[in-house]
Amino acid sequence: MEKLSDLLKKPLEVSAQQPPTLAGYQSEALESQQAMMNVNKVFTTIRATYPAWYEKYYRDQKSEQVAKRIWLTGIKELTTNQVNNGLHRMVLECEFPPKLKEFMQLSKRVDGLVCLDLAWGEALIGSYSHPVIKAAAELTGIFELKQASYDNLSLKKRFEYYFIQVTENFTKGKSLKEVEKKLNNTADCILKAVEQQLEDRVKQRIKQQGINEQNARATCLALLGIKRH
Repeated sequence: MEKLSDLLKKPLEVSAQQPPTLAGYQSEALESQQAMMNVNKVFTTIRATYPAWYEKYYRDQKSEQVAKRIWLTGIKELTTNQVNNGLHRMVLECEFPPKLKEFMQLSKRVDGLVCLDLAWGEALIGSYSHPVIKAAAELTGIFELKQASYDNLSLKKRFEYYFIQVTENFTKGKSLKEVEKKLNNTADCILKAVEQQLEDRVKQRIKQQGINEQNARATCLALLGIKRH
């Protein structure tokens, strides 16, 4: 039996009876040649790793081609790096071949990464158990995280956005901070504009009533039991 590492490096071989594209496919159904190559790579690895199972379910070419057609719908969403990760985990962890959904989970899984809520807690205290959490925290804003409370929902939403994007980058082998910021920045601008308007109104009301702003702030902090130096 060939080693998995050799299978992953081996170029695709197409038999004389089989056309270079998956049988029965229309050209518009193929996202790219790379996606089709990845599908063939998956089935080659399954055949080498689970030969008896493969012979039972894909004995005839038609069954194999139908299965490849189904798998292509999911595999085209994965990068080659993700597919390779999924194949390595499949061989090491799966007693039987995984279903498409299970394989995609294997491919996108980030080992050692905690859930969002725990990652949010780590981001707030500045102690990171994984590079993904650190990158997401830096994109969110280290200073703002240090000043925030656990129930700061608007900041947590921003962190969640970056956490998801950075996690995807990690599985694809891309730069962790290669993230689209436009939408998030737009939301931040709107939020900051609203906060600024509220603050301006409060200051205007204080001025109209002849209240000393510093004394009023000190009184409020004292009532809340907050000590600041």
